[in-house]
Amino acid sequence: MGKNTDYEFEGLRLSVKDSANSFTLQLPGWELTDCFAGYYVKDCLFRDFQWKLLRKEDNQLCCQSGQDRLYFRFCHNRSGIPGFEVQLELHRGIATDEEVLLYPMIIPGLQANHVLMQSRGKGHCQLLKLPSPDTTALEGALQLMLSRPESTLQLAHPLQEDYLSHFRATIQGCELQNLQAGSRFPAPVPELLRSSPIQIFADRDGHQLMTAWGDAWSPKKKRISQPVSGWNSWDYYRWTITEDEVLANAEFIHHDPVLSRYVKRIIVDDGWQYCYGEWEANPLFPHGMPWLAKELRKMSFTPGLWIAPTAIEPHARIAQWDTDMLALGVSGKPCLAFSCMERYGFILDPTVEKSQRWLYDLFRKYCEAGYAYFKIDFLAQTLNAPRFHQTSLPRGRIMETLLTPIREATRNQAELLACGYSYEGGGELIDAVRVTGDIHALWYYIRQNAISIAARFWSHQHLWINDPDFALCRGPETSSDPDLQRLKCCYVLVKPDDPKPHPAADLVLATMNRQEAEVLLSLVLIAGSCINLSDKLPCLNETGRNMLRRVVSAPIGEPGVPLDLFQSEVPETWLQKVESAWRLLLINWEEGSCEKTFSFDKCQVHAGKARDFWTDQPCKVHNNRISIELQPHSCRLLEIQSA
Repeated sequence: MGKNTDYEFEGLRLSVKDSANSFTLQLPGWELTDCFAGYYVKDCLFRDFQWKLLRKEDNQLCCQSGQDRLYFRFCHNRSGIPGFEVQLELHRGIATDEEVLLYPMIIPGLQANHVLMQSRGKGHCQLLKLPSPDTTALEGALQLMLSRPESTLQLAHPLQEDYLSHFRATIQGCELQNLQAGSRFPAPVPELLRSSPIQIFADRDGHQLMTAWGDAWSPKKKRISQPVSGWNSWDYYRWTITEDEVLANAEFIHHDPVLSRYVKRIIVDDGWQYCYGEWEANPLFPHGMPWLAKELRKMSFTPGLWIAPTAIEPHARIAQWDTDMLALGVSGKPCLAFSCMERYGFILDPTVEKSQRWLYDLFRKYCEAGYAYFKIDFLAQTLNAPRFHQTSLPRGRIMETLLTPIREATRNQAELLACGYSYEGGGELIDAVRVTGDIHALWYYIRQNAISIAARFWSHQHLWINDPDFALCRGPETSSDPDLQRLKCCYVLVKPDDPKPHPAADLVLATMNRQEAEVLLSLVLIAGSCINLSDKLPCLNETGRNMLRRVVSAPIGEPGVPLDLFQSEVPETWLQKVESAWRLLLINWEEGSCEKTFSFDKCQVHAGKARDFWTDQPCKVHNNRISIELQPHSCRLLEIQSA
């Protein structure tokens, strides 16, 4: 049996077993025991390392097994919290045509009371209260937060990296089993494999751990602007949008005494173009897009346009004539790697110089046509392509390569909202990023999106402007629209030989009541980020219009903090700083009524007067506490003046 060699650093302890593949990390409230390094080839785990100390210098230890290296570094996050960094280098030169998964740290088992898992793109964040009633597979990226009553443990990979990293584990009861943190190397693999470093911190304040990680990756040379309110065509109209309908909504805003003061952008989403890859107006926009931009500017709006820059449908001319611009399948031939709602397409290869020129020319053209805001979508689907022509470029650099010509074409002239973004592209080349899945005027989607709004509070104004998707209010109680529930977009999911229809086939996209709409709009407001309306505004009744007027005219606050982020499955309690006051949001996600009590003492806020944001009615504050009754599917958004 090998002996243990121990090292200490500011209250942390590292123990490495000599001539074995085992180490233990001790942090406040946590002991990660019997960890080991390993790698997978063809689903087979290799862990045949026998680590010996090679050298110790400053705050770094290097262990050696043959030619392979395992590094331990003591480090601090941006808040000064001490932690560990672990990295694995594989020098053995693996001869394989398969991908390799390289893990500097695998933890056999770890007990926790709560799990927060991030994803690499919009939505898909997970909050889990343990014990879990079922065996659950967990997979995500960037940050994994594990909580106990007195401490939160953070495992974090770099935001930007050449080879994309991930976490995965199996949850059984209160235990995360076989927790793996490592990097993926697609074939053909380089001779030297170096994993992304995994950083490990622990502290009582989990919110601060996440914010410090965001600060570490904040763009150094970019000024992040304040969010601007707008209107977007997608959620109500989808592919039925027309030139006339864009102008009807713009004119409604222009003539509204409140909306006209605050809503400054009109964004034409998917449906204006001939097809993906042919970015010219279709017959529903008979005057063309430059004419429409001029009409919008006459009403003092900033015109915006939706483009999916790497999606190329089969009937686009690039797919027929310029196939050298397309990314490749495993066969080495162009392939249909793009899909959305049963629409399929090729992927434009951003590593090809001809494609880069095409991207630059496309966005330069619409900048010159008067568009100063672009929602660029389906970016992460670029990575669905198995191969790119420039084989030496790591997949972690594809987003940056794609965005560079677009940013060059639009620099100082247009803002970029990256939707369906893969976050390893960083924040330098874009202005705003979608952080949630797609919203609909349905309670289920409001609840789901609240999770990602909460789990990404730390990125807003640190990396970019968070986009929580649309601020909607339409429903049977807020709209007079005879076509409110006419849109049926999910029949594309029904197959000819299905014996039963798809569960979502008859999905109606606008069923929320007024209380549920208040929850959605309150979440958008508490996020402190983009407010983009997307209803058919002329058809809203006065109740709906007043709700939107109230939201867009409210002062923009700092990113709201979900106070119960590390104890809940869907956060219910949010606090936001707004100028010299506060906003408190309390939500009842359940099917029955409940009473909620909140004490401001734990936030070091001395509450004076409280007012309901939606009704203007006062709310009693007693002994620095608020107690309220909440109906099912409802919230109270309170504006708090300090005592």
